[in-house]
Amino acid sequence: MANKKSLDLIQKYSEWLKNQTDEKPDLSETDLRGPDLSETDLRGADLSETDLRGADLRWVDLTGADLTGADLSETDLRGADLRGADLRGANLRWANLHWVDLSDANLRGADLRGADLRGANLSERDLRGADLRGAQLRGADLRWVDLTGADLTGADLRGANLSKANLSEADLRGANLRGANLSKANLRGNKTKFLRIDGSLWDICLYSDGLIQIGCEMHDASEWESFSNKAIIKMDHQAISWWRKNKKWILAASAALTDNEN
Repeated sequence: MANKKSLDLIQKYSEWLKNQTDEKPDLSETDLRGPDLSETDLRGADLSETDLRGADLRWVDLTGADLTGADLSETDLRGADLRGADLRGANLRWANLHWVDLSDANLRGADLRGADLRGANLSERDLRGADLRGAQLRGADLRWVDLTGADLTGADLRGANLSKANLSEADLRGANLRGANLSKANLRGNKTKFLRIDGSLWDICLYSDGLIQIGCEMHDASEWESFSNKAIIKMDHQAISWWRKNKKWILAASAALTDNEN
């Protein structure tokens, strides 16, 4: 657990930010497990390899901070400002990053297993090779994100915006992509030849050869697109309203998967 010496160092850094006359305090490799650091100003701090497990970091200003290799597992980072932070190789397992601004942050190789990233701004971020197994990314802004080789198995990506994201060689097995925007996403070399999307009225499977299975109905994407209302109703009496609501994103996701296999 964090000791008095470590907490005194945090206080010293806060004072240094106000004056910046003495030598900048070095917070790297410090033991800061568990303390309440909410609303602390840590702009530009060197927190590399620092142990912050379980710390309360709500509303902390970490803009431009060096958090490379830091252990942030199970920390509460709600409302924290991580713009421009260097989080390469950081351990963020089960961290709460709900609605956190990660603009210009570097998350390459970060461990984000089980992290809560719902609504987080991750657009244009470098997440190559990131471990996002089971991560909560519902509604997250992932436009233009580089997820090359990332592990997204079991991740919740419902309603996430993955427009123009690079998902080449990413592992999406078991990921929930219901309602996700995959327009112009790069799925080339993806580690699965199909995407299974659960949690809807019927399970959906998209195959790289253009086939789409919804419940027990399997047809080519072009057939699904041209089916009349009468044909959809014949499949199931509840299907027409469901199909009208979900048709656009299902066909777009299928096109993204198929295009990148050609």
